[in-house]
Amino acid sequence: MLIQRILVVDDDRDAVRLMRSYLEKAGYQVLMAHNGETAMHMLHRERPDLVLLDLMLPDRDGWRSPV
Repeated sequence: MLIQRILVVDDDRDAVRLMRSYLEKAGYQVLMAHNGETAMHMLHRERPDLVLLDLMLPDRDGWRSPV
């Protein structure tokens, strides 16, 4: 499977912008979410090929409740 669309989930907006910049320069389409709730909606609606997930989100723990 070829990875084309990446969902980046992190509450640190600066970190997300930095990751987006690098990933877009590498040719990926980048989707962004800053909380678990938005990430869940985007995951089901946008169907990304890969999710980069911050495990310590304030509204959702990535260890117990996967995106």
